[in-house]
Amino acid sequence: MGIPHFLCIPYPVQGHVNPLVQFSLALAKHGCKVTFLHTEFSLKRDNTAASANNFEGSQMKVVTLPDGLGPEDDRSDMAKVILSIKNTMPARLPKLIEYGLGFGNCSQTRDQRLPTKNQAIQLSPNMPTIDTQNFPWRGFNKTLFEHIVQEMQTSELGEWWLCNTVYDLEPEAFSLSPKFLPIGPLVESDSNLSSFWQEDTTCLEWLDQQSPKSVVYVSFGSLATVEPNQFKELALGLDLIDKPFIWVVRPSNDNKKVNANAYPHEFLGSKGKIVGWAPQKKILSHPAIACFISHCGWNSTLEGVCAGVPFLCWPFVSDQYLNKSYICDVWKIGLGLEKDENGIISREEIKKKVDQLVSDKVIKARSLKWKEMIINNIVEGGQSSKNLNFFIDWAK
Repeated sequence: MGIPHFLCIPYPVQGHVNPLVQFSLALAKHGCKVTFLHTEFSLKRDNTAASANNFEGSQMKVVTLPDGLGPEDDRSDMAKVILSIKNTMPARLPKLIEYGLGFGNCSQTRDQRLPTKNQAIQLSPNMPTIDTQNFPWRGFNKTLFEHIVQEMQTSELGEWWLCNTVYDLEPEAFSLSPKFLPIGPLVESDSNLSSFWQEDTTCLEWLDQQSPKSVVYVSFGSLATVEPNQFKELALGLDLIDKPFIWVVRPSNDNKKVNANAYPHEFLGSKGKIVGWAPQKKILSHPAIACFISHCGWNSTLEGVCAGVPFLCWPFVSDQYLNKSYICDVWKIGLGLEKDENGIISREEIKKKVDQLVSDKVIKARSLKWKEMIINNIVEGGQSSKNLNFFIDWAK
């Protein structure tokens, strides 16, 4: 059998880079060759750098291409980054591989990207409903919609769609296509191999001093932005709850802007630990954690489920609303946070839902059952492990 050679190209944000690094390492461990493509900007800002040092002795090689943007450009503008990458990278790829990779044309008009009416739809009878107001491309300009349509068309060319999930978490989704192959969760083992910000590990020492199941962990991932008024209300809500907390207040994505959110003058924060970035998997696995206030990004969702931690769901954009539906309505391991008439999640709502969640023994027990199910899938002989081995054998 020949040795398969994979080219892995993540979208250049941490939530996409990390699982693809884990997948790449799994492929390399099984004797496959992997070329991992970073943008030049992403590799420079990657503190632990998915570089030769990280993968010495493996079959994995890291290469870079420019994203087409200048140092003055705002890379938190997702549509701008997508458009620039797609205008810049395809012509350069033949230098890395033996044949070119083409991009098809999107034939959809603008009139087709927005729903004609507000309603709830289902992709499959036993899947959660999706409100048309929360379609993944809502809140972005037309470029993101065109990108999604194009990627769906391109995906038809593949024989397998490898999924960073577990079959038992969403069996109805897998009924949509026989090409879906769950090989997840692809989460870091001991350390974060690709971090865009320096992790503050002092929070782990701080956690060691807290009582079991007493700490509220708050993090909204690597992209979500909290508006100033909501930021202040969240701060005062954390003061209001009668529990210690760890709150991740992320540095700016472009490494230039100062965080626009100011702490309210009456905010004490004395019960908590505020950090710029944190080793999330280690925090979630710590016995002191009581619950996770999360944006419900897929990586955070998987890490929370793997740790058996109940969720307070605070989705912002994209797939996060559907992930919330799974957490609250299908797996039933979390609660949603409701906005008031001004579109704000109030400090009182935060306190009420935290108190309700941490006292709910049924949700706690259910969270541990899902954790056990995940572990059974990823251990040697588990279904996700078998699927990964099957794919690698197929590739060879």
